[in-house]
Amino acid sequence: MSSQDSNKIQATVRIFTLNCADTLKRALESVKDFAEILVFDGNSTDGTLDIARNYGARIEKQFDSDETNMPIKDWAPMVNKTIKAATYDWIFYIDSDETVSSGAVQEVRNIVNLSIIKHHVYRIPNRIIYKGQEILHATAYPGYQPRLINRQCRPYYTHSPHYKLNFDTKRYSIGTLINPWYVYVDVDESIKLRFVLLDALELKKQTLYQFIRWNTNRLWVIAKIVVKILWIYSRYGFRNSLPLHLEFSRVKMRWLIFYYSCRQRFLGEDLTLLLPNENR
Repeated sequence: MSSQDSNKIQATVRIFTLNCADTLKRALESVKDFAEILVFDGNSTDGTLDIARNYGARIEKQFDSDETNMPIKDWAPMVNKTIKAATYDWIFYIDSDETVSSGAVQEVRNIVNLSIIKHHVYRIPNRIIYKGQEILHATAYPGYQPRLINRQCRPYYTHSPHYKLNFDTKRYSIGTLINPWYVYVDVDESIKLRFVLLDALELKKQTLYQFIRWNTNRLWVIAKIVVKILWIYSRYGFRNSLPLHLEFSRVKMRWLIFYYSCRQRFLGEDLTLLLPNENR
């Protein structure tokens, strides 16, 4: 190992890519201190792979196919595939249109360098960059997600598209990073109907009791978000807060999941017919 390699964080950072040349360089620049950048690509055609190679990334194909521009339909198995493919036990992830703060990178370095593992999973807060401005106040904060995991806790993911981390929580504990990763919002409509429908389809497997309990909780979450919106704007105003219409898009998204899941459960509607062709 060269002295340059020894200064790298001995961990794998994985990134899923599909025609993301516009944002990938920014993401890769933020994780260039990791010893391994593992790019799982869906056969991009827009220069994504050239950018990845320029950063010394290890490129793997998402699918055993040469068909171009292949989107992921079932996320959990793909994420589990990256866990097995990673060179290092410590695995961190960001999306191709995100970045990680330098402070969080240093925190990860300190964790990986410890001789004794204190926590096998670490969650990290998010921050929103809206059209170039860091948002200080938002209902989505702190937005913790478990993004640094050690493979020794035998992690695996379930659900799609918003995959869920599973591990033995009685044996392994969760730590929390202080510094954030950044989510970039450059458009004024953040709702993707495809993800709404996929979330609603996940509820098809529930019993009636599970369905009622889940949706009751969903309505309670919607109410809490509305209250938090009112509190944020009354206390902080609009200057460093997320635009109001984007805050209410979080309410709208959750309401749409509730709406479509009810149509599926009580009217027998086949939501797969509403999906784009590539998701059927």
